[in-house]
Amino acid sequence: MNCAEFKTGCKEYLEELFSPEERRPYDAHVAECPDCRSIVEKSARMSCRELAEFLDDYLDGALDADLRATFDEHVGICPDCEEYLRSYELTRSLSAESAAHDTPPEDVPEPLIEAILKARESP
Repeated sequence: MNCAEFKTGCKEYLEELFSPEERRPYDAHVAECPDCRSIVEKSARMSCRELAEFLDDYLDGALDADLRATFDEHVGICPDCEEYLRSYELTRSLSAESAAHDTPPEDVPEPLIEAILKARESP
């Protein structure tokens, strides 16, 4: 097994989804490769589930330096979490943008606003 093959199955390996037979080549590679061993060691510091618990604090800059470094390490080795973080950031951004436009423009006639609000209330 080479590093590229390891990284392809890394998430399943780290989450222990492989059978003992499937794990053997990963275990052997990790024993021989310091770079991939480092990935395994870093992943032990934070799981994908734990990362999700810290997303808002991370994006708000509210994590202490050590936890932020661990978060960054995890995102750096986990493409799924990297994508999740990107989509979460986009969702927050779009939500904030939408909230900023929640008030109607000043040039919209009041009767039209009332009609739209009334229509929204109807089933």
